[in-house]
Amino acid sequence: MTPEEALMTILRLIDGSDEVNDAKNLQTLLRSIKVLAEKGLGREPT
Repeated sequence: MTPEEALMTILRLIDGSDEVNDAKNLQTLLRSIKVLAEKGLGREPT
């Protein structure tokens, strides 16, 4: 995945986060965005 693809996917996830009402699901979504950003920028996820 290129950095550009990662950023576009992150933007789509952020746009969809408006629909998430449950705090646990939102936390999972945010964690997924973090991992995606790290992988897309060529860093090892923490």
